[in-house]
Amino acid sequence: MQDKELIANYIEKYADLKRILNSDDPKAEAAHQLKIIKIALESMGVVTTPLDSDE
Repeated sequence: MQDKELIANYIEKYADLKRILNSDDPKAEAAHQLKIIKIALESMGVVTTPLDSDE
């Protein structure tokens, strides 16, 4: 991954965290962000079942 890609990824993560913190319902927004990430990982072939072990 090139530097610009890494920067873009961290900007996106920063924006997601700000969205959670500024949300009227941070818990619901965090759950939504987790759902988006899980879908993205699964679309790339990553098994996410172990990630759900604490739910």
